[in-house]
Amino acid sequence: LWSRMGDRIQAAPKTIPSAPLTRRLWPRIVAVAASFLLLLSLFWWTQQPKTRLLAGTAERPPQSWTDGSFARLNAGSELHWNADWTAQRAIQLEGEAFFSVAKGQPFTVQTAEGNIEVLGTQFNVLQRAKRFEVFCYEGKVKVEKDGQAIFLEKGKGISFAIGTNRPLTKAAARPDWLDGRATFRQAALTEVFAELERQFKITLQLEANTDDRQFTGQFPHNDLTKALQLVCQPMGLSFDQRGDNIRIFEQ
Repeated sequence: LWSRMGDRIQAAPKTIPSAPLTRRLWPRIVAVAASFLLLLSLFWWTQQPKTRLLAGTAERPPQSWTDGSFARLNAGSELHWNADWTAQRAIQLEGEAFFSVAKGQPFTVQTAEGNIEVLGTQFNVLQRAKRFEVFCYEGKVKVEKDGQAIFLEKGKGISFAIGTNRPLTKAAARPDWLDGRATFRQAALTEVFAELERQFKITLQLEANTDDRQFTGQFPHNDLTKALQLVCQPMGLSFDQRGDNIRIFEQ
């Protein structure tokens, strides 16, 4: 009898204590809650009344806010922000802008390619097509792109283009475009021509091969003929200007 009972005890399946259900589900609960809060904040942002600022080609006075922050827009750029600025210092940018941010609550600039967050600083943001550049002129800037955070200090910047990125360094106190100049460093020639069209509201008819050609230099915002000469001559190109329509061709 005792032998048969011992055999039954040994044959009985062993039960391994499992973690409480709440503990096992907790990571999933946290993830769902975080996703819900993100969607809620995005919904809140889209439902708030917005103010829109569109920059043309003429001289543009800075856009200022009640906290002392201000922004300057380059040609062909747009800003959108909440009408109630005190509720959230968040801006949507399309194009290029220079920001001077007063200290206070986080100040966020949202673009199609990435976001920038600061507390108090001066910085420039450029986002056109797939090009995304941020440069810090004062303080410290946090750039978020593709799930990564990059911190920039004064005199440092970062440039993203077609899946690559490169650091930027310069000693200038502010971007050249604020002083009426467009400056390029190893930029695609197509980008340079696009900037000419934005700054002067012209149409360029390209009859030259611009693929894989890069331009380093600058042009003024107030003299179209000089701008065309500065871009075309070093690239071996000529131009025929007839009003707002300009033909670009090989020399």
